[in-house]
Amino acid sequence: MEGLHRDVELTGITKRYGDFLAVNHVDLAIERGEMVSFLGPSGCGKTTTLRMIAGLEFPDEGEIFIRGKRVNAVPTYKRNIGMVFQNYALFPHMTIRQNIAFGLSMRKEPRASAARKVDEAMALTHLEGMADRLPSQLSGGQRQRVALARAIVTRPNVLLLDEPLGALDKKLREQMQIEIRMLQREVGITTIFVTHDQEEALTLSDRIVVMNAGQIVQVGTPEEIYKRPASSFVSDFIGLTNTITAGVIGVNETAVRAQIADSTLELLLPTGGSFAVGQQINLSVRPENIALGDVPTDGYNRFGGTISHVVYTGALTYFHVDIGVPGNRPFVVMVPNTDLKLKGSAGLEVGDKITIGWRYDNTQILEKD
Repeated sequence: MEGLHRDVELTGITKRYGDFLAVNHVDLAIERGEMVSFLGPSGCGKTTTLRMIAGLEFPDEGEIFIRGKRVNAVPTYKRNIGMVFQNYALFPHMTIRQNIAFGLSMRKEPRASAARKVDEAMALTHLEGMADRLPSQLSGGQRQRVALARAIVTRPNVLLLDEPLGALDKKLREQMQIEIRMLQREVGITTIFVTHDQEEALTLSDRIVVMNAGQIVQVGTPEEIYKRPASSFVSDFIGLTNTITAGVIGVNETAVRAQIADSTLELLLPTGGSFAVGQQINLSVRPENIALGDVPTDGYNRFGGTISHVVYTGALTYFHVDIGVPGNRPFVVMVPNTDLKLKGSAGLEVGDKITIGWRYDNTQILEKD
């Protein structure tokens, strides 16, 4: 088999539940030491795919390889994987040390070796001094660390994390994201992380696998997924974006002109790709790429509009600006509040007239879904 350094390889994986096609011919290779996130809405197939890698579900078609070995019919306990779930699944009657050591006990690890490995895992997850406590005596974040320590103590080839931070509050969740990423880098375990949270996937991943309706719709680095989404679905699912439907009205060697649907407003677009007059296209512009107020004329798409809504979030303010296109959602413009103060625009309110615009090459041209 090709890919000697691939820890996980899926070829044509398919899973059905009756007439429902949960996972539809998925192909994916994960390299040794990678942190890969499965991202998508509920019901997209990400957890089912993870469970097939774990051996908790079995594919109806296709093959699963771990470290080059076909494991389709291999039971979970023989796959040398570690697993962490949202509910932690700790044994309430066992101490923290006993919980972490459980997998080693099942493998009949010698006592001295097991004690050393547990101490190492507790140090890596910042649980020193808690060995004799029960899970009920720990906070949610500490219990999550115990689950992580238990998963890595057996030195698995692959670590599988199924929405492990879902039960934590926002601040603790963000802290644990960084801790998990640092732990993964330090230990070097190939890790697959299932989440429906785009911010979490962007923070944690070497690569993101975006899934929808049982299929992979894009695989790439966080920057590739965010800056160069392959479709309208990916663009809309990953972060905030402004979507535009337009028709091409002019093409030459230096410029592509398009007209926003149901309006007379024109756009200048990047020239990469093939365009034909009359072609309908889907476009996207990220809120942070849109300027507010003093917009240059050269190389920018500029529109006058009216502020319809203002959202203050502390460091940022989001302005919703209606440019007067029937049926079009207002453009969302993200502005750091320090910039608002520097430009003397801190007093902008609903109803104010304003100019918005963006560099033409910040327009993303999307494939139709």
